[in-house]
Amino acid sequence: LGLAFGSLIAGLLAQYAPWPLRLSFVVYLAAIAIVAGLIWRTEETVARPARGFSADLLRPRIGVPADIRGKFVAPAVAGFGAMALVGFFAALAPSILAQELHQTSHATAGALVFELAIVCAATVQVTHGLSSRTAMLWGLGLAVPSVALMVASQMLASMAVMIGATALCGISAALGYRGSLEVINKIAPEDRRAEVTSSYFVCCFAGNALPVIGVGIISAYAGMPSASATFAAMLSLFAVGAILFDIKSTHR
Repeated sequence: LGLAFGSLIAGLLAQYAPWPLRLSFVVYLAAIAIVAGLIWRTEETVARPARGFSADLLRPRIGVPADIRGKFVAPAVAGFGAMALVGFFAALAPSILAQELHQTSHATAGALVFELAIVCAATVQVTHGLSSRTAMLWGLGLAVPSVALMVASQMLASMAVMIGATALCGISAALGYRGSLEVINKIAPEDRRAEVTSSYFVCCFAGNALPVIGVGIISAYAGMPSASATFAAMLSLFAVGAILFDIKSTHR
């Protein structure tokens, strides 16, 4: 919801309000101040919170125990792919709209990212009955038609197709992220859950950043359609590979 409304409000402010490069940050800082106040008043949920402080508390701990590494690969790739989809839209949707679909409105760009994130939020809510592994596999499977539709929208210069692609990408990202995170929490040993989930989030945020950087470099030399097609091919290979790896590790 934060991704959705943040993008929408920022797009509307940049398009229709004064100080387009500054006002959205002022509004954001005001929102952060309100949230900080609410957090300050929130009661502790831990019955016996830790007391004291030591440097050891700040030392990062990541790792995956040897006995679950085979089962870790599929959810890690699913998280990578889900975050790659979100990162692609958040970073590059305005460029795609302006260059390929000739939609230069900041409000339209914000609305497209709003659509992606609100579909993600809705999908998480309405699919809670799906098992974690089923949700993860559906997320991986839907990634292929999602990115294919996204490339088609650019080739056809069709806003309608782009809207459909965005919705399908939102469903895929939500199922992939929700399902894979649940799988990680199930396979992680209780005494090492923080380390395993931290390793998972490293994969997620690598997916959020690295593909977008690669697409940006490719688009600078070969154009946005070629960059999007490369991204789609890469993500499809990752998704199919993760599905096959999950099937293999499950039947061992």
